[in-house]
Amino acid sequence: MFPFKKERIEERVKKIKKLLHYFFIEGNSVMKGKIEGKLRKLMLLLLLYLSLSFACGSLYLVVIEHPEKERLKTEKYNKIFVAGFCSEMKEQKLNIAKETLFYLRTELKKNTHFEVIDKEPLEISEEKSGELVEDKEYWKGIASKYEGDLLIWGKVGYYTRDDSGFRKIKYRSPKTGAIITGTRYEERTRFDLALELYFHNGKNGEIVYQDRFDTSLLYRDKRQATLPIFFSLMNRVLPEFLAILIPQPSTDSRYILP
Repeated sequence: MFPFKKERIEERVKKIKKLLHYFFIEGNSVMKGKIEGKLRKLMLLLLLYLSLSFACGSLYLVVIEHPEKERLKTEKYNKIFVAGFCSEMKEQKLNIAKETLFYLRTELKKNTHFEVIDKEPLEISEEKSGELVEDKEYWKGIASKYEGDLLIWGKVGYYTRDDSGFRKIKYRSPKTGAIITGTRYEERTRFDLALELYFHNGKNGEIVYQDRFDTSLLYRDKRQATLPIFFSLMNRVLPEFLAILIPQPSTDSRYILP
């Protein structure tokens, strides 16, 4: 537990009041729409919290950890076959479909109790992927051939685009101390990952779960699409993927009075 002392609260209240003065009075000419509204709400909440802390003398932060149930009931599944992926990325240097398959197989072995089947992956074409989602007989046959209780496959997209341009910046004038809004050109590269997953019951071929994960990374320079960046993106969606199959720890924070 972490107590919040009065002296520290008083100091923070003064800082918050200065920020509020800027955002509510001096900042009206530059703060627009939703951004202004969100910042005002944030400042008000911070002020309310700090005022309450000061009035009560101290607050204690308590972190509670509890497991969240898996999203898919997995009692009847012992063997998992990550079958394959189709990719929208056409660059020959990076085989994203293959990298996704081996990444997920490896992480399932490390983080779950399931037996992960290591057999030659399927060749899944993007054109026929839509038909495969509801093709029960196809997946039933695959399960029989590869001896998988649960089959996982999907689509993966890895994109890059130039996000360079002029950005608004704020800086303090060295002469007057006033906050000035200006523009500056920034070179930036954005990388996006889109991962669609389909889970089929091997016994009857029925689809039992599906999900889609999207995430991105922004670099303040110009870069080429590389595997390290791809794996960084995959690491961001990994907890969500594992949460489908196994319970994941979840934490909540509570403030209590002494």
